[in-house]
Amino acid sequence: MRLGIAANRTDLELSQTLRPIPSFERSWAKFGQPGRLRLAVQLLTRCLGFDIASNVYALPPKFANRGNGIARAEIGIPVADGRISELFMIAVKPDKARTAAVSGGQQRKRWQPHIWAGCSFPAWMRLLAEHRVAVHWSQWLSAFLITFWSLFNTALGGVQQAVYGRRIRRTRIRCAPIFIIGHWRSGTTLLHEFLSLDERHTSPTTYACMAPHHFLVTESFFTRWLSFLAPSCRPMDNMAAGFDRPQEDEFALCMLGEPSPYWTIAFPNMPSQADDYLDLECLSPRALASWKRTFLQFLTELTCKDDRRLILKSPTHSCRIKTLLELFPDARFVQIVRDPYVIYSSTIRLWKSLYADHALQKPTLVGLQERVLADFVRVDQKIDEGKKQVHADRFHKVRYEDLVCNPVNCMRDLYRRLDLGQFDRLQPRLEEHLTAIADYRTNRYYLSDAERTLIDRHWGRIIRKHGYGSASVVESPRRAVLVTVEAAASLPACEK
Repeated sequence: MRLGIAANRTDLELSQTLRPIPSFERSWAKFGQPGRLRLAVQLLTRCLGFDIASNVYALPPKFANRGNGIARAEIGIPVADGRISELFMIAVKPDKARTAAVSGGQQRKRWQPHIWAGCSFPAWMRLLAEHRVAVHWSQWLSAFLITFWSLFNTALGGVQQAVYGRRIRRTRIRCAPIFIIGHWRSGTTLLHEFLSLDERHTSPTTYACMAPHHFLVTESFFTRWLSFLAPSCRPMDNMAAGFDRPQEDEFALCMLGEPSPYWTIAFPNMPSQADDYLDLECLSPRALASWKRTFLQFLTELTCKDDRRLILKSPTHSCRIKTLLELFPDARFVQIVRDPYVIYSSTIRLWKSLYADHALQKPTLVGLQERVLADFVRVDQKIDEGKKQVHADRFHKVRYEDLVCNPVNCMRDLYRRLDLGQFDRLQPRLEEHLTAIADYRTNRYYLSDAERTLIDRHWGRIIRKHGYGSASVVESPRRAVLVTVEAAASLPACEK
């Protein structure tokens, strides 16, 4: 599969004559103009040939007049109306493109709540206490609103227990869950959505994970009438989002008051206060029993709503295989791996986007690179340790590249290896879903030589173990990358 297009002499000539279009986005935002007025100005400026919402560059006339022909034949980059997109900037202006990639993505609207607004009052007080209420003054209003919502959540939690308490206590989890494990940004979300398409499976929704105290009594109302409170796209990769989409159950544990490595999202400038909760191995018996009880209670409530087999996805579970087997001896595990060079850049972007939207501090990003490098090694080590305790017919590894290139055959093999039943019942839904996401574009990343050397030094053994060589999808500082689900799915097989 052709993932990149090398730059040639024309690229160099273009890069020397590239002229930026003035961007008014930052200066205009300072005035805080009303939404309608700002939209009108955006439309007017775009009609005049400006783009105030993204980094777009103008081509000199000698190149603009040649239109798409030069794009396809000489540099392979889409050009339209005399403009050249950020994709070309990755090839000829890597520093600017890199900055844009970090700051890109749809951000949470001001009127959309923080994820912490789903906490109960005790959970919210514990989060603040563990971090010594180190809330930045600019987030005081958010903290006040979260406090209000936490009281609201606690009250509704009492209502849910009154209405559904007896039914929940009678509910039993009949089928052991399927756990999707792997490092952040390795493709766990894509696999989660694929498995959730099966009518025999169910998954915790975003609403259930963000409002675990009362989703049984309020989910239908919020999903139908207040769906605008949830972002339509994820900020780190622009994948579809919403209250009804599958979500990580780790967020539910946060809202329910259990410490989690995700606490760092709220207080990114402080040392992690919940590192022990990544693998659960160093917890006291009391703390471990509390975690198990909270986790089982949430899964029981999910089963009370829908008794089909649960598909659970959370990168943190990658380090908890031993504990999960204690709870569900018949559980199945699907590990997904991806090109580590892409994972590195994508994970950096993930945490930056989450900090920007949901931190209660002004993120300094100090130590972020070291944390990403260390977590990747730790997750891989814990998976290797844990899978030794899992029977061979209950553990399966998937390569992200194979899943994207040939999703039908990859999922068919997964069903066969884990004995999940007839794949033919999933295939029509899967093919329909693939058609729906055919226009999705993955993010594009640039790695400097120094970063590539750093990754090789820390992750070299893991890269070789999973069959990824030094050649990555971003092969040189002057190469642009664009991978689409549509293009990949149309190929009979991946080029290795």
